[in-house]
Amino acid sequence: MSDRIPVEMFFLRDSEAGTLQARLAAAIVRAILETRARPGTRLPSSRGLADTLGISRMTVTLVYQELISQGYLETRPRSGIMVAATVPHRRLKVQEPRPHETALDWDNWLADQLPRQRVIRKPANWRDFRYPFIYGQSDAALFDHNAWRDCARRAWGTRDFGELASDLYGADDPMLIDYICSHSLPRRGIQAEPDEVLVTLGAQNALFIAVELLARGDRLAVTEDPGYPDFAETLRRAHSPTTFLDVDEGGLNPELLPQGTRLVIATPSHNIPTGATMPLARRRDLLA
Repeated sequence: MSDRIPVEMFFLRDSEAGTLQARLAAAIVRAILETRARPGTRLPSSRGLADTLGISRMTVTLVYQELISQGYLETRPRSGIMVAATVPHRRLKVQEPRPHETALDWDNWLADQLPRQRVIRKPANWRDFRYPFIYGQSDAALFDHNAWRDCARRAWGTRDFGELASDLYGADDPMLIDYICSHSLPRRGIQAEPDEVLVTLGAQNALFIAVELLARGDRLAVTEDPGYPDFAETLRRAHSPTTFLDVDEGGLNPELLPQGTRLVIATPSHNIPTGATMPLARRRDLLA
């Protein structure tokens, strides 16, 4: 008969974040590694583990199934749940470099030096602050959890899986493009055709692509001061001469653009970090 991991080895840590299923999965993996369980070692039954931890049997069953799919556990007929053959029987240790080995000098291999910009750091408990002025973070109170849950449910189903997992090569998701053109952009007063929309990995990726295409060493660029720090850094990496214009209560003033300006990077809706909004007249002047 195969060995069995004692049920007392499984416990949930109150300090761990995440859902109950995630904490239970971590506890099972931790028990496997700390006991150095060999492949074939049996785990407690779902009922026994549930009774010991004071949780539902369904939760244990779902976690067992998840760990089976991840390769930690496996099932055998009339033997129950046991440690899979692919799980290491001990913790892996980082190998120390040998005395005669030298570290690779990446500075000589990299085509361009990485930026030495100031890294914006925030405390781990920033959400507990009375006024958490952290840019780019979602507000849980305003987030549409029902819509997100519905999207996740549809993505996990078999009906939309083919479209979700298909490789569109150089094209973007046509359903997403259609929604952007028919819903997202019109709400902001923008009309665009599908071939005028490019889906990027985020705002920083979009900024990088735009600067790579438009900025050059002989083109004067203008951006806001104060403004989003990555604007200046992206222009610097493009070796583009840059002028910084002070913002006022209406954001960047197009009348102050220097002669010969070829590229302007601004945030008309909400300047960072002042929050100033550019009036419609200035926006039209900027696009003129």
